[in-house]
Amino acid sequence: MVLYTVTGKVGEEGYLDIAESGDLTGKNIYVNMTNQCPCSCVFCLRQTKKQQENNTLWLKDGEPSIEEVLELFSKYDLSVINELVFCGFGEPLERLEDVCAVIDSLKNTYPNLKVRLNTIGLANLIYGRDVTPELEADSTLYQYP
Repeated sequence: MVLYTVTGKVGEEGYLDIAESGDLTGKNIYVNMTNQCPCSCVFCLRQTKKQQENNTLWLKDGEPSIEEVLELFSKYDLSVINELVFCGFGEPLERLEDVCAVIDSLKNTYPNLKVRLNTIGLANLIYGRDVTPELEADSTLYQYP
């Protein structure tokens, strides 16, 4: 699943493709663009939760292109959602340029879109350089107080 919401009670959460989630008003939409992660954390969902075949975030058909992600978003009115969250089954910043390109494109259409990035915080190590100026200069991410 590339675009999804979380459904169910605490402890019984499941992932629901936004195509099946009905009205998106007030919901958080999660974006899963990669399976890649440089870590193997014992507490991570990748290590601890048995994934049902029809309820998994693993991208079985490979990672979607920027164009494929934007095509999925084109079907929805994002002005009604609470926030857009880049996370999923891999580390989003493994695809730093692609994530920024998707955010930039969506922000052109929805300038007030709140965007959150859930990260393990190792992008500087992954790329061997300080990537924070790229994220800061991009001004695409919502700054939580």
